[in-house]
Amino acid sequence: MTRLMPVLTRLGSLGAIVLLSLPSATLAGGKATISTNQQPVQPGQSTPTDKTSETTTITWRDAETLRMDIGDDTDYMLVRDGKMYMVSESEGEINVMDLSGMSAMVQAMASSGINDDNPFGSIESIEATGATANVAGIAGQVYRITSINANSSPETVDAVLTDDPLVIEMTQAYLTSITAMAGPALTQAFESSLPDDNRGLLSMEDQFRIDSINRSDPPAATFELPAEPVGLESLLEGITIE
Repeated sequence: MTRLMPVLTRLGSLGAIVLLSLPSATLAGGKATISTNQQPVQPGQSTPTDKTSETTTITWRDAETLRMDIGDDTDYMLVRDGKMYMVSESEGEINVMDLSGMSAMVQAMASSGINDDNPFGSIESIEATGATANVAGIAGQVYRITSINANSSPETVDAVLTDDPLVIEMTQAYLTSITAMAGPALTQAFESSLPDDNRGLLSMEDQFRIDSINRSDPPAATFELPAEPVGLESLLEGITIE
């Protein structure tokens, strides 16, 4: 459990950044490395403290099959067959956790309004600034995103969006992982807000940035489950509450 929760926390932070609802597409496979900065909130505080940097490698085969290696060579996420799995290794033993049970809880909290962790809150506007930027060798346009956060305060961030097909595929693949964990509800507010002609995310200030991206045909073994998965119920049975 101690190895599982930090990875899920990081995934949730990334998901809030890249919650982009994109049109359906047939993905051809690729690999991207992204850098993110998170600002964890300490107990008793309402504002983030020092940022922490994270590197994530996303490998996808199609719209329903992807792997996320999050800052650790042994721990990673798999999304396949409509489910998300957490793969970890401890003392030479490989464990696979079926996160379907946790996904159901996350979706239930979101639908009941308990989970207000989306930093964008509600999108007020996404406007082109007229500026351009080059990220990972790919040209994009700078957009200013204005939103109302969970504290009812306005926030503004600049993002570089692109019409590059490979970046759009990467964003769609990542969206699949967020849908598998949190359900589609968190993405619906973005569908009508983002520009139709630039729907691939290259960067968002110092929160998210693509370092490299390339077309690839990953081997099938990349997405295979290395052990029999266990459910959340099995994990909870082994926890003793003091």
